[in-house]
Amino acid sequence: MLAPHLEARPAGGDAVLLVSETSSVALYGRRYVDLLPLLDGARSRHDVAAALADRHGRVEVQTALVSLASKGYVVSAEFAMPRPAAAFWSALGVSPRAAEERLGAARIAVAGDDGGRLAAALGSAELTVVTAGEPTLAVVATADHLDPEHAETNHRARASGVPWLLVKPHGVLPLFGPVFRPRDEDAPCWECLAHRLRANREVENFLRATAGDEAAVLPRAALPPLEGAMEGLAATEIARWIVAGEQAPLHRHAISFECHGPGVERHPVMRRPQCAVCGDPALRRPDRPHAPVRLGPSPKTSGGSGGPRSVPPAETVRRYRHLVSPIS
Repeated sequence: MLAPHLEARPAGGDAVLLVSETSSVALYGRRYVDLLPLLDGARSRHDVAAALADRHGRVEVQTALVSLASKGYVVSAEFAMPRPAAAFWSALGVSPRAAEERLGAARIAVAGDDGGRLAAALGSAELTVVTAGEPTLAVVATADHLDPEHAETNHRARASGVPWLLVKPHGVLPLFGPVFRPRDEDAPCWECLAHRLRANREVENFLRATAGDEAAVLPRAALPPLEGAMEGLAATEIARWIVAGEQAPLHRHAISFECHGPGVERHPVMRRPQCAVCGDPALRRPDRPHAPVRLGPSPKTSGGSGGPRSVPPAETVRRYRHLVSPIS
């Protein structure tokens, strides 16, 4: 069938437009003009070829179908999810059938007291919330990503190998993710993110150091519509991760919503090689020998108000942008 997010519109002559909410493409040739109206999901490819037998050869029709399918314009009609949900997944380049299978196989555990709203949001995303057995993913609702209890959660997750993430829907800077993946040696753990959060909260660090963790600055702002929206956004991104894995933003990013700023932003979270929990112990040895600094030739390639440079500023920003974030 034609991908649910697409519509076929005649463009005159031997041309037809495939249009969607965000894009459009023109197809040329009589075979497409005759073929696309038949891709309603009720006909098999053999039925379609038979219906066009008086105008186009079977090989020609099959070749066109393969070409359309390779571009994501045609998908399997064997799915039970509502068409709007199918259109969402096909618009993201995922077969609705594949999305349905992966969502149906996932089991999500939810912890933290949020009144059951997060579990309800996950259920509305066609994910099954469980209270027993080993889940596919554990989701923890929290008011503070630096809550000391998360260190124990991190320890248990590393022992069990179950991926997990934090969701903070409160305040004027709601934040959730990334997915901490204990079995992925290149993935960050909670301590990797916590280290960077502490470094970006100098005043709070001072308060914690002088008065203990009870001095943590917790969100005092709360607006139910915003909390509901953030729980819905978190559930959507979790569903995307279940379906798309490492291609999903949540795989390597924390996601925030800055009410006083640019809105939704992604913050890359990198594993710290010297992390005290998941890093290499050899990098933390106090007797580790110092590596000498070795200088080499560095031809000047650009200059400006900052003086001569061996690398243009734009190249430096491009190379290290993934390490720059006010959060992570």
